[in-house]
Amino acid sequence: MTRTLTLVSMVSTAVLAGQNGSPIAKLTETVGNLLQSMEEEQSLDTQNYKEFFGWCQDTFKERKEGNAQYEAIEAELRAKVKVTEAVNRQLRDEVQQLQAEINEAGTAIKQGSGLRDSEHDDYLREQKGSAGVVEVLNKATQALTSNANRATLLQVAGGIKEIAQKSGMLNAVQRETLEQFTQATLGASSTDAIQNTGEVLSILKDLSSTFEGSIAKAQEQERAALQQYDNLIGLKKNSLLQLQTSMDTKDALLAESEQRIAR
Repeated sequence: MTRTLTLVSMVSTAVLAGQNGSPIAKLTETVGNLLQSMEEEQSLDTQNYKEFFGWCQDTFKERKEGNAQYEAIEAELRAKVKVTEAVNRQLRDEVQQLQAEINEAGTAIKQGSGLRDSEHDDYLREQKGSAGVVEVLNKATQALTSNANRATLLQVAGGIKEIAQKSGMLNAVQRETLEQFTQATLGASSTDAIQNTGEVLSILKDLSSTFEGSIAKAQEQERAALQQYDNLIGLKKNSLLQLQTSMDTKDALLAESEQRIAR
């Protein structure tokens, strides 16, 4: 439209000017000027188009490269999330395993303590029983050694009879000798003499020595069992502490990892 108006204006001008000169010459000059102006305008438009096209190409390239970069970053982040989720699953499995081991170790410590307490109670009962037997044997030995009359023997005959019936440390001959002695002692009259006191005294001394040795051995075994128990419980408790520390560490790592994924 602009070019048309310009052409009309230039033609009108040429026609008016033609009154003073050659119309053809003026028209030719006007058309030539118009063509030159159009060529210059076209050249400028072409240059502007090329520059705009180049800007569009550069912008498209930058955006394409930016999108590719963003896609690469997104793919990398997705891959990291998958790896982190896999690590989290492994951490959760390890935490569960550690919790199971902690429970097992705690149960083992509890059961071991209960068993040790039961064994110690058995030891105390056996030692008390053995100490009572030794006390009876010592009294009987002292009675037979110092005064072998019937009144003295009656004081220890009941204890000797019980020992003869219940002690597993006597052989058949010794048990029979003690039983005969107690029967004779308990069944004799005040004027009857008690026989075999020397043989009974020897049996009682041997039996007392045996019980005392058994008590000493039991004490030694109890000390060894207690030391073994303390060592074992110490190892178990140390292992339990290590398991708890490891689980706490993995719990912290898992919480931190899950928090990173949430962000």
